[in-house]
Amino acid sequence: MKNALFSALEGRFQDTITSYRGITGGDINQALHVTFEKNGSIFVKYNGRVPADLFEKEAIGLKMLKRHAIDLRIPEVLDFGVLDGGLSFIVLDFIETSGMKKHHFEKLGQGIAQLHTTKFSHFGADYDNYIGLLPQKNAYRSSFADFFWEMRILPQLELAIKKHYFTLNDLGSIEHASKQWTNIFPEEEPVLIHGDLWSGNIFTDTNGNTGIFDPAVYFGHREMEIAFTHLFSGFEPSFYQAYAEILPLSPGFEQRKRLYQLYPVLVHVNLFGGAYVRQAQSLIKEFS
Repeated sequence: MKNALFSALEGRFQDTITSYRGITGGDINQALHVTFEKNGSIFVKYNGRVPADLFEKEAIGLKMLKRHAIDLRIPEVLDFGVLDGGLSFIVLDFIETSGMKKHHFEKLGQGIAQLHTTKFSHFGADYDNYIGLLPQKNAYRSSFADFFWEMRILPQLELAIKKHYFTLNDLGSIEHASKQWTNIFPEEEPVLIHGDLWSGNIFTDTNGNTGIFDPAVYFGHREMEIAFTHLFSGFEPSFYQAYAEILPLSPGFEQRKRLYQLYPVLVHVNLFGGAYVRQAQSLIKEFS
């Protein structure tokens, strides 16, 4: 299968591959640093067991970030596709990275705040995409409370019920509580968010530029993005300070934070199970 990928790359780029090496591609995909005879290096991520349009949707998200996250480095999409054998791939420019330094978190906070100035009339997006391997519905809603329940929490709970992690009673209790969420979330305009902003999806290149990748973009509530960064730690205080200097959070964020985190926790329930089930049960009990 890898030989078929190499043949496809050589055909698409009209160049000969001289070397390659495996590099980290995250928890789901495999990745390669590929060098051509004439045209330098590329980053290739591939998988034969993912939805056929997964990398296409990733490409759309990266291009959106490229247009709007002007203060951050975003990998450039060079190609994507699906081979006859079902192997999906995406090709990005290869970026040499270095360790994330403390002052780079300040740049990241400024860059994310700038991204969050890109506004829209409704919550959602004009296409569905993925978070990890899971489908992420993005049908437009005018209310964030409605969007959060109908497009984020409900689909993940329904999937978790199918996987026997939760019951219909769990669904019923939190569905009843969701009707009060309009009174919890502050009224703010929808803004473009990365959608999967954790420490594994940020980087610094060797020139000192801070960047982000692996998006799950949509127009959402900016607090949801910030709550996501708190879930798995890894962000320096300077990130939050730099962000707040540009876009201060509304009072009461610390009380809302755990409700926002219910979505990524449910995603992890459906991807990995285990201790995430107990964490989600605790959040459901807290907000039911």
